[in-house]
Amino acid sequence: MLELRHLRYFIALARQQNFTRAARDLHIAQPALSMQIRQLEEHLRTTLVERGKRSVQLTDAGRTFLRRAEKVLSEIRLAEAEMLHLNNFQGGRLLVGALPLLGEFFFKEIFLSFSNTYPNVDFSYIEQSNEKLCAALHERELDAAFIDIALCPPETLRGLTVIELFRADAVVLMAPVHRLAGRKAVGAPDLVGERLIRFSEGSTVRHAAMKEFCRERGIDIPVSYQAGQIRLVRQLVAQGMGVAVMPSWIVRTDGPPVAAAKLVAPATDFRVAIAWVETNIEPRTLAFSALMQEQIVPAAAGLQSA
Repeated sequence: MLELRHLRYFIALARQQNFTRAARDLHIAQPALSMQIRQLEEHLRTTLVERGKRSVQLTDAGRTFLRRAEKVLSEIRLAEAEMLHLNNFQGGRLLVGALPLLGEFFFKEIFLSFSNTYPNVDFSYIEQSNEKLCAALHERELDAAFIDIALCPPETLRGLTVIELFRADAVVLMAPVHRLAGRKAVGAPDLVGERLIRFSEGSTVRHAAMKEFCRERGIDIPVSYQAGQIRLVRQLVAQGMGVAVMPSWIVRTDGPPVAAAKLVAPATDFRVAIAWVETNIEPRTLAFSALMQEQIVPAAAGLQSA
């Protein structure tokens, strides 16, 4: 019998192309995920994935089924949100947190849409680092949060419902006349002798990972500037004051011209997700989550491909 969990599990596997990583995202054991995918294939009487030693690839049937599965789950989320709206649930307070890297570029119109749809909800928003957001969720200080799960330790996600919204490359921003401008990809060894401009909020874990990567290889890339505003980081980069590691969507935003190259060593891509405590079944939280999933994914795709 086909159940919704089969769709969720298959979509997670299709995104990760690896059973171990997909199982980790779903917070289930890898053998359990393998069994569920086998059951799905047996039910559909077709092979959905080609299994390799380290990765899986979707078959033609798998790609077709993925499109249908994503559409089904999307429609279910919409139906949930619409039913909550029709039931005219009582207001209450909704406190949402996000990384500073996200709020400025994705949430202004989307949050306004939620407030207009649910005017009885007392909506509040704060920006914090990834670590503080996860801690605040567990302490029930936040109802929901937008986090970067790429570098979240598994234990910080236990007890949370986590839905990945989109991914973005980590890129090195540099002045248009920089010696590396025009390169499609760079690694930390290419940055020897450069000065690093660090965004001071929300990047602690990623910066620590890059620092450890460099330390193990005897590479020294000193931090010369710390800026609390994303636009200031871009201005410093454009003026040739240093380079910065930022998500790729920053390149598409307004500001002085900069060049960008994908950071491939270390590979620290951004994986943006919405999260809330599993036992939080407040209608306003579920309605907010459903609306965000419907609106943020296309907004992110548009910003990254603009």
